[in-house]
Amino acid sequence: MIMDFHPFLIHFPISFYFLAFLFEILRYKLNWINENTPLLIFIIASIFSIFSAFTGDAAKLNIGDSDKIIVLLENHEGMGTLVTIFGLIFSFFLLYMRLKYPKKKLSIIKRLIFLLMTLMVFYTGFLGGKIVHNFDITYINKLERYN
Repeated sequence: MIMDFHPFLIHFPISFYFLAFLFEILRYKLNWINENTPLLIFIIASIFSIFSAFTGDAAKLNIGDSDKIIVLLENHEGMGTLVTIFGLIFSFFLLYMRLKYPKKKLSIIKRLIFLLMTLMVFYTGFLGGKIVHNFDITYINKLERYN
């Protein structure tokens, strides 16, 4: 049952990491974007990546043991774990720096962190997409097989 939530939950970190990066870039051109908005979005993405990791682990239990899929699954899981861990570490670091040194400009380091996380999450999603499309692993297809 938890596996059913993985496809739903994975889209939040993907879109939120990218949105945080996009807002960090655009906030210098668009006055309506508060300087804390990208950081808040980034923290939300980090929280959702935890749920994505748990539901992904549950989904992995229902997948067969083909040698071809195992390599992709291990790479996808490893990247997902890195996204989750780095997202949390960077969230705590950026929040700490923001609260400890409110006047300090962190825009360059935030941009680099947000870009790194966006690229990592896109690559993780790419690997997940290969698993779904190459091995026909979807919830709908499983329902069709059992009916």
